[in-house]
Amino acid sequence: MRKFVDREAELSFLERKWEEPGAQFIVLYGRRRVGKTSLVLKFCEGKPHVYYLCSLTSARENVRGLARAMASYLGDELFARAPFGGWEDLFAAFLERKPRGERVVIVIDEFPYLVEVDPATPSAFQRLWDLHLSRRDDVVLVLCGSSVGVMESDVLGARSPLYGRRTGQWRLTELPLSAVRRFVPDYPYDDVVRVYAALGGIPAYLSLLDPSKPLY
Repeated sequence: MRKFVDREAELSFLERKWEEPGAQFIVLYGRRRVGKTSLVLKFCEGKPHVYYLCSLTSARENVRGLARAMASYLGDELFARAPFGGWEDLFAAFLERKPRGERVVIVIDEFPYLVEVDPATPSAFQRLWDLHLSRRDDVVLVLCGSSVGVMESDVLGARSPLYGRRTGQWRLTELPLSAVRRFVPDYPYDDVVRVYAALGGIPAYLSLLDPSKPLY
């Protein structure tokens, strides 16, 4: 994981949702390289969780991929080999086998990939949420995405099957200038401003800096 800086407000938001009773459906999105994955992994530290990064393959392959991630959480290799018919079958089996009463975070990263390979995915997750997850008090579902347009239209938009179901959302933006200094703590302020002017507040870029070397 890259150096984790700032994001106190975002972590506080996620922790509040974790502490709130009942099922949680959180939408986290923002431009590429802004630090969404680092944020959710930081949030998941010390918590029972399942993390899956989607791929641009097929719906079936992504179901299998999430099944493998769930099998790791369950400590059951045979779970990943079961012939799940789709998202609903997979989640129903997972909820049946997970430790009773243990609250778990399920992170599906780059959800727009699923929409791209199967446009019916939002409808499938609507059914999944309405019939299974929303009735639980031990699940926190987090959908992440770098395609702002897809997340705002296919997940949050009024025409989306998932509209009105999220319990929380956050659009992750660049780090502020004040956070940039933490990547280059020994730089004079003028050089910190120059770094910000050149790289913005994108942590993926800022973490590549060697603070022991002069700016130029």
